[in-house]
Amino acid sequence: MHIALVSLSFAVFIQVVGATPLITTSSFPVATLNLSETHQNTTLGHHDSVHPNNTNAANPHPILVVCGTQNCASSCTQFDLAVIPVDICLPASQFFSVAVTETGDPGFPFQAAVGTENCASIVNIPAVNTCFNVNGGVFNSFARTL
Repeated sequence: MHIALVSLSFAVFIQVVGATPLITTSSFPVATLNLSETHQNTTLGHHDSVHPNNTNAANPHPILVVCGTQNCASSCTQFDLAVIPVDICLPASQFFSVAVTETGDPGFPFQAAVGTENCASIVNIPAVNTCFNVNGGVFNSFARTL
């Protein structure tokens, strides 16, 4: 599946949070996410209906955190996954670790993926509240997929 690259500035639309971290990921367990491997995705919730374009109103929005250092230690930028359009590849500064944070019931009706430039190769983030050091390419894009 090809994901279209949108070169428009989504900074306001996707509610980028950068200067002061709202979510601390440094206490998360750390694992490795390799571009060449597939992982069972545990972020998908159990839903009986068609995938909505947002999260359950009872749950806080899941946040994608991409960091310019390994182990989600620093230089992190946060993106609200609930407002990012589905199947649109968005650019980011190069990052070396990534996490999806969620404080509500685990699972949401979409997947978060990170990838190389223009989402040429992507890998789904397989779990929430875990920091993944990414390997296998220069990671600088992300997408929300169904």
